[in-house]
Amino acid sequence: MNRTDIVGLTLAEIALVLLFSFLALFVPAYARLNHKLKRSGATDVVRLQADLKNATAANAILKAEIEKSHRNLRSAAMPTCAELDKADWLFTVVIRGSDVYEVNGNKYSISMLLQTYTRELSEANKDGCRHRVKVYYGKDVSLPEYDYALRRIEQYFYDLKLGSET
Repeated sequence: MNRTDIVGLTLAEIALVLLFSFLALFVPAYARLNHKLKRSGATDVVRLQADLKNATAANAILKAEIEKSHRNLRSAAMPTCAELDKADWLFTVVIRGSDVYEVNGNKYSISMLLQTYTRELSEANKDGCRHRVKVYYGKDVSLPEYDYALRRIEQYFYDLKLGSET
């Protein structure tokens, strides 16, 4: 016996036996599947076309909803003017009461503070940004006063809360 013989067969003969074995297994299965598809194919095509039409309509509806929601993808938050290189910190404020803000030693109400910085606020509005302010709280300010004053200033400025003034 030589090295190419296994149980009296050459490797080429073994390969042919394996090939015909696989063909004998799979060809009848493919023939049954082909026959089944030909028999029920006509009704399936109509059903598949209806499914395709429904899926296309649903896809169009979803695409319209996606396009409609694209308008809402922009963040509602405005960038700071510092991010746009327009300005740095506008001022440092100490909250002294529910409507008492101290800037550079001068005391303001929120309306007076907005009036004092009208030009800067209108420029920021035109540039599409908000100014930043540093916020401290006074020693004698109660928590409800601080909270109210802080909420008021946050309506117009981005703030950095730095704690007590001392």
